[in-house]
Amino acid sequence: MQIQTDTSQNVVTAFNEESFDRVRSALLAELAIQAKKPRLAKLLRGMDHSSEIHARGL
Repeated sequence: MQIQTDTSQNVVTAFNEESFDRVRSALLAELAIQAKKPRLAKLLRGMDHSSEIHARGL
């Protein structure tokens, strides 16, 4: 688990790596939709969040 502290806003965020990977892939999928790349968005949403994303360097 990682803990990040933002002292400017007094915010502490704790997350595990798996949830971070899920959020990252969801954001990448949304960016692909915005860029009108629906096949890429579908690929990103369907990925194994632990291995494939890291293997592809995303």
